[in-house]
Amino acid sequence: MKQTLVKIKTVDDIELVGILYTPDKSTKDVVVHVHGLAGNFYENSFVDYQAKTYADNGYAYFVFNNRGNGFFTDLIKKEKDNISYIQGGSSHELLTDSFFDIDAAIKFVLENGYLNIHLQGHSLGCNKVVNYYNRNNLINIKSIILLAPCDIIAELKKDLQDYDSYSKEAINKVNNNQGDSVIINSDYLPFSFTAKTFANDYLENSYADIFRYRIKNYTNDLLKKINVPVLVQIGSNDKASLTVDKKQVEEFLYNNLNNVDVQFIDDANHGYIGKESIMSINCVNYIKKY
Repeated sequence: MKQTLVKIKTVDDIELVGILYTPDKSTKDVVVHVHGLAGNFYENSFVDYQAKTYADNGYAYFVFNNRGNGFFTDLIKKEKDNISYIQGGSSHELLTDSFFDIDAAIKFVLENGYLNIHLQGHSLGCNKVVNYYNRNNLINIKSIILLAPCDIIAELKKDLQDYDSYSKEAINKVNNNQGDSVIINSDYLPFSFTAKTFANDYLENSYADIFRYRIKNYTNDLLKKINVPVLVQIGSNDKASLTVDKKQVEEFLYNNLNNVDVQFIDDANHGYIGKESIMSINCVNYIKKY
């Protein structure tokens, strides 16, 4: 297996960094991984396991930072010969912009000769993958892998005791042209967002509110429109994904995804710690079918 440090640039001139893992034999198949809230391309322990497992089975694997890496991150903006820095990270990110990040990664792998793309997301990365697929519907995407998709609103309401007041403050600041001001949550530092980010992405019916496990019999048109095979893997101890009963989560996924295989991994948490190998093997076995 070969590892190559990669820099890609989005259409709005943001430079992002990642690693391309390639197998010993040439391949046209690649897995493109999108990390979750405030994550990065190297932090999750399962990345190392997946890199080896995919490469050993003949698949390339591309992991990269999106503009939502970390909570507060300086992003490099390169416009011709001019280099500047802008504030990024999950605290400032608008999820609509995640399209540009994933698109830059997709263009990179296509330009490097990969034709069959398996698009994978973890946690909030799952929401980004679903939105990207629906805005692009690229024929090169052969399957989608969703690792620990969350009902983000239910998760926030569980973790933020002051979710309602936080939401009201965000809306008020946006209405008063203070959308870029950061709302600090002293109980969950550095879990803080700009008012604009929270109001746009983390309220009910917002851009991120896709996996609405909390609502029985809910139908999401974005999920219904996916016409490639989808693998979902959730740990039985994943408190972020399982904010409601496991059966209700499973029913939601089977009711909203046309061609889906839902797998629960015993004793795995949100990051699959201790179960990385099982999760990685499941991914390989799934995409081998397609």
